[in-house]
Amino acid sequence: GFPSIEERDLFRVLISVPGIGPRLGLTLLSECPPAQLTTAIREENVKFLASFKGIGKKTAERIVLELKEKIPLFPGGESAPLSPERTGILADAVSGLVNFGFPAARAEKAVRAILARQETTDTVEVIRAAFKELSR
Repeated sequence: GFPSIEERDLFRVLISVPGIGPRLGLTLLSECPPAQLTTAIREENVKFLASFKGIGKKTAERIVLELKEKIPLFPGGESAPLSPERTGILADAVSGLVNFGFPAARAEKAVRAILARQETTDTVEVIRAAFKELSR
């Protein structure tokens, strides 16, 4: 079994990538904390991923390409903890931006940056600011 449901779900997502089988997925999870792994994928850190035994540059690139849109659904690797109210704003704003066609990972990164700079509790204001940032 897995120590947590999140780790099991991350394993399942990892093995959905062509070239990543159960053995390689378990190796990744045993050598790297899930939060660090999800952060590396979100930040497209191919060099870090390729540093693990059994993963070359091309496989690392494939992991990033396949998973960077799925990884924001997993906890961990967040820059700073948010209050429950601001976590709700984050989720709503990211959802709104994804509906506009922005990739989830970019939307989450932009919204987190806005929330770090501004003390607003207005979701619409956060979406507008993130939309401007993403449209540059």
